[in-house]
Amino acid sequence: MMTMATVVVLLVAGCAGPAPPGDRHPPVSPGASAPTPRSPVASGVPVVGRVVKTIPVGREPQGVLFAAGSLWVADFGGDVVDRVDPLRNRVVARVKVGPSPLAMAAEPGAVWVGDYGGGTVSKIDVRTDRTVETVHVGTAPSGLATWGRSLWVADQIDGTVTAIDRASATVTRTLDLGSVSPGYAVVGAGGIWITDFHGDTVIRIDPATGAVLGTVAVGTHPLDTAFGFGSAWITNLDGGSVSRVDPGTGRVMATIPVGGGELQGLATGLGSVWVASVAGDEIWEIDPGTDRVVGVIRGVGGPREVVVVRGELWTTASGDGTLDQLQVDA
Repeated sequence: MMTMATVVVLLVAGCAGPAPPGDRHPPVSPGASAPTPRSPVASGVPVVGRVVKTIPVGREPQGVLFAAGSLWVADFGGDVVDRVDPLRNRVVARVKVGPSPLAMAAEPGAVWVGDYGGGTVSKIDVRTDRTVETVHVGTAPSGLATWGRSLWVADQIDGTVTAIDRASATVTRTLDLGSVSPGYAVVGAGGIWITDFHGDTVIRIDPATGAVLGTVAVGTHPLDTAFGFGSAWITNLDGGSVSRVDPGTGRVMATIPVGGGELQGLATGLGSVWVASVAGDEIWEIDPGTDRVVGVIRGVGGPREVVVVRGELWTTASGDGTLDQLQVDA
């Protein structure tokens, strides 16, 4: 699971490097186009939930994942990862990592973090809450995914995907994707799916051979991918839509208009697909049975990533510097 002042994970215009440490912004913002106008879908959609908990987690929370009984939040602006106890509703550890942490991936006993501003990935030992390995992988790691013994790292500026042996923390392979601007990396349907922000496609890679299995044309500036309900779901940051893809055939089954603008993270669970709109301060609900927006949760300050954990919906609110729990109406 895959961003900034406006968005998520990756992409600096023209593939320029990350902003200097004194004036860093999330990777997507500089390269993204003007905010997407609010969609007509916004009118008449019922409110289906609300924010019930807010936990301060740093200057600019971005990525979030659940591992080892905790929620881990990458603070892009603070160069740390916060470990949050979802039962006690507080930060229980703050782990120093590399510059501008963004995407994360988990393995038994560890959490890996892509340090977008440092060209490295950091390995956190969940038993000690300390960084135990730092591996140089390129210029701006934007997406992480685990498969077998390897951690796969997409680099937005270099246009590469690097495999790291997780046990030895050594690079074993680097694939050059050419002019591709990789975004988030997600494992699903027998491959690694990587969004190509500027190419408006999603690339599928065979982790066993490193071969490109195919590409799928989606909407404008695809950013994040989630799997569920027999499909791959992709947010189109500036397209104001979510693409539903058949992972077996690579066919786009539906393009679903979503309101709010600047669509970033998404997650499946609780019978729906949940989509974060950074510009709209909203989380949108899609019914996978009808491929239509059926609800919205408002009042979230710049939501970036979304995760469903034990029947609960959580999101990083970068505008508020918090991790928010959302209650969905029955």
